[in-house]
Amino acid sequence: PIKNKFFTGLRVVAVDLTAWSEKVNRLYSEKVEYKQDLEKSHKVITKTLAKLERANQRLEKENIINYRTSKIAEANAKKYETFFNSAKFGVVVFTLSSDQKFEILEINENLKKLLGYSGNNLLGKNFSQFVVSKSGKDEFGKNIQKLKNTDAQQSLSQTISLIRKDGSELYASITATRF
Repeated sequence: PIKNKFFTGLRVVAVDLTAWSEKVNRLYSEKVEYKQDLEKSHKVITKTLAKLERANQRLEKENIINYRTSKIAEANAKKYETFFNSAKFGVVVFTLSSDQKFEILEINENLKKLLGYSGNNLLGKNFSQFVVSKSGKDEFGKNIQKLKNTDAQQSLSQTISLIRKDGSELYASITATRF
């Protein structure tokens, strides 16, 4: 009976050690799998970070380009505004689309004075309505159509009579440029 108790106790310890050994092996195996998962995740994260860094560098370059472009645009806008407002001659900006009928978008103070108008009551009007003769209007329309179909760098010139607010005529040499 004593031997049986002794062997039974050893058997229990042996079973416990086997279970503990299996548990340790399982934990180690899980640890290896976990380590492999971590390594895979690390590789993915490293690749993603590299892509993000490249994207960030591209964005920085684009931001620099956009900043420079906006500064150039601001400078050009100031130049245009200075030219438009201080020109000693008349300047008018109108649409080139035929469905808009040469709608006046901007007109400087000198041209308003030359035509005898004040304020912004010329905005939105058809510029060709200020051309005196039917043949002048036709020639103006043809020249504008040519301008629409040419390179933006080219300009067209025409001498026409414009009608002032008081009904008198203003002889003008017009140079039109597309922009």
